[in-house]
Amino acid sequence: MEESRYGVKIHLAHSDWIWVTENIGRCMDLIPVLFDSYEEAEVFANIWRLAGAEGNVKVELYAS
Repeated sequence: MEESRYGVKIHLAHSDWIWVTENIGRCMDLIPVLFDSYEEAEVFANIWRLAGAEGNVKVELYAS
């Protein structure tokens, strides 16, 4: 059984969300930045949150 991992999503438009990703190699090999705990992901998410628009960033369980 695969263990749970958490990622951070950013709101772009009405129903459009994207995962925060990192480049792990050449040719734009982007993968979501994942954390072992919800709390770790929340700390990372705070980097992306803007005052007055906190709802535009959320932490979610990532299902690969």
